[in-house]
Amino acid sequence: MPVEVVFFNVGQGDCTFLHFYEPGPGGTRISKRTVLLDCGTFSGCDVPPGRTSAPVASGTDRARLLAHLRHEIGTRITENGGVLDALLISHPDQDHYRNLEDILCHLDAKTKLPTGKLQYQVGQVWYSCDPDNYREGNARGAKGKGGDGKGFVGRLLTEPAASACPDHPAHKVHSMPLRVQSPSDPVALFPPKVIGAEPELPNLFLVSSQPFGPHPDKWSPTGAGKSPDAGNKLKHPAQVIPPSTLPKEAELAKLLDRLLDVSDAVKSLRTSTPRTLSGDLLEQRLLAEGRTEFGNRFLKSLASDTERKAAKDKATLAVRNAGTGAPRWLIRSAKDSKEAADRQKEWFAAEGVRKLGSDYVAAGHQKEFDAYVDSLRSTTYTMGDDEYEDHLETAAVRKVTEDFLAKEPSGVIDHVVALYAADIAKERKDSNTALGPVNAKVVDRNKKTDADNTAVEKDDKFAPLPTPPALTGDVTADNTAIGTYNEQVHRYNADVAAFNDKHAADGKRKIPLDTMSKLRPVPSGDDLTELAKAKLFAEYTEELLTDYRKKTHDQWVGGHKTDWANASSMVFVLKGKPGADGKHQQVWLMADAVMINEDLLRSRYTGDAFVDHARNRWLKVGHHGSGTSTSAAWITFLKPTGMFVSSGKKDYHIPKASHFQDTVITAWNKTSPPVIAPPDKQPGATKPDPSPTAPQHDYAYWQDPDAKNPDFALVWKSTPLALGTSLTPTASDKATAAKKPKPGPGPSAAKKRKLMDFEGQGTDWHLILDDAGGFELWHH
Repeated sequence: MPVEVVFFNVGQGDCTFLHFYEPGPGGTRISKRTVLLDCGTFSGCDVPPGRTSAPVASGTDRARLLAHLRHEIGTRITENGGVLDALLISHPDQDHYRNLEDILCHLDAKTKLPTGKLQYQVGQVWYSCDPDNYREGNARGAKGKGGDGKGFVGRLLTEPAASACPDHPAHKVHSMPLRVQSPSDPVALFPPKVIGAEPELPNLFLVSSQPFGPHPDKWSPTGAGKSPDAGNKLKHPAQVIPPSTLPKEAELAKLLDRLLDVSDAVKSLRTSTPRTLSGDLLEQRLLAEGRTEFGNRFLKSLASDTERKAAKDKATLAVRNAGTGAPRWLIRSAKDSKEAADRQKEWFAAEGVRKLGSDYVAAGHQKEFDAYVDSLRSTTYTMGDDEYEDHLETAAVRKVTEDFLAKEPSGVIDHVVALYAADIAKERKDSNTALGPVNAKVVDRNKKTDADNTAVEKDDKFAPLPTPPALTGDVTADNTAIGTYNEQVHRYNADVAAFNDKHAADGKRKIPLDTMSKLRPVPSGDDLTELAKAKLFAEYTEELLTDYRKKTHDQWVGGHKTDWANASSMVFVLKGKPGADGKHQQVWLMADAVMINEDLLRSRYTGDAFVDHARNRWLKVGHHGSGTSTSAAWITFLKPTGMFVSSGKKDYHIPKASHFQDTVITAWNKTSPPVIAPPDKQPGATKPDPSPTAPQHDYAYWQDPDAKNPDFALVWKSTPLALGTSLTPTASDKATAAKKPKPGPGPSAAKKRKLMDFEGQGTDWHLILDDAGGFELWHH
């Protein structure tokens, strides 16, 4: 069963229609299902005044837009017997639902205004947030003007019977609208007819929606002033998220119980846990300060700024390559992604200095380092707000994990511990086997380094090259020998440091030796069991801590509706029927989902069969191409074949040029090589198809106008394949493009550029996924 996806150009808004059908005789279509995902625009229509290409119709731009949508959407619903199988309202922003009444309802014969009574049958309605948040920005239905303040959509979600047409009894919503939450696994819009069977393809799957909090009061404005824990950073207008709205999956219910336990434990610990650092946390802070101090001493010993920068950059890169990550508390309160990135950059630079300090200490300054750290012990160290919150969360999760594991049946725990013990023993043996050749290379490298160092010696006394240990295969004895060798290396390196200090002015330098890596003891008996239990505990703790932090409110930055509304977007994935090779196509429909939604989805679906094995993967980018969505990590994860962007002329700076140039396009070009678009069909076309002949499209989009530039400022980039839903150049854009070079690959870029002529209203993109795993794509 093929499916046609139509991305309608509604300006600053979204409207996507999916038509599932079977091929009929003579090229006809036998409709099977219809789905409407959003239908709204905040500004009306983006057809520039005077455009001759705009459809001929009377009335305003908005009236022409609505007439176009009523015809195109109505035609497809009529083909389906007058039934809209599913209406999906992604989130409570008007540019995603404002036009629904105009499109789905009968019009008054005299006023031509929508009556609020449906002209079609609607099977099911899905939405993501409290119905009170869905309020159209028009006078009809407002309180004090003869209405109840809800508007059509608000009434549809709470009182669907009120939208039934009395003159046409079948024109009604046939099931109670469903408020959905983020599922633990993909939820098919059209479930299988047989319980336990796989959903048939093609199908639309819900993969994300409003994340739930571990405590309902965290979403309540009444709890905002109670304490930092009860604070509602998103200022969500709903008093609570009713537990009944959460998914019913058993595993998710268990997880929710544990998250509630963590939240309670955090509250309890806050009353008894001091902010002053002590124990291991204090020791880590002292050692970090000491290493920073000695790292700076090492940098000062270098002869030039160039050497200092090179050493620092190399050490910072080594820290990054080691997989070290910045602590969460460092960036959790960042106001935006740039601030968070800057904080991480500074932290990695500091870690590079600390690494230099560790190397410097190992080269013969251990006693001096210990004395310096002891001098810091009289200082009181206090955690900042974010660090303290992370500390409480970690401690709470450890406590809940201990309680959880203590309640598990002993047979289950013993079985898992036995599996972990076998893994640990094997991993230690394999690691030791692999370390043999590595240590041999260290010895060979040190011999060469010593020869190079000897070449620059004159009258300076120098420690002899350490004697390589004779390894016997006994881990304890071998580690003793390796330790002796490493002590000799440290003494040698101390002489290197002294030599370099002495000859700082004349440029003579010697290179320190490398140490050998010690083997890892292979435990047995009770020692191995304890290690296995510790690994089990650590994994449970890390998993729970990750879940807790992904589900709680404090990952959301900001305090206005845009934050929580966009993040509550329902995200759907259309999966096509697999081809002969078993691979299928996907269309990711992101609505206004933001980067945190993308991060959650990546975490959930990395390596998952639901995402893997795709032939083509299309992406309707989140939030109209703004900088709040479509991270480089998201592009790298999806590796899209093509992207669609809907945007308008409102002064939102969407799409954001710098974000697409510096992040999206850069990541895309690295992830997906340029491709040649297929000779797609354009039904009813009277001129040649505008498909490209070179291995890229020129991706064109426009920033919003401002006072200095009333027309759209053209920004473009060569990309693998980029397609816009409402990118409308004005006549002056085209005239200017012929005269002035635009940013691009070379001074003659403007002449080489092939700008796709995106019309305004009516320039809708059509994507058909067929039964063989192929596609057709066109715009008209």
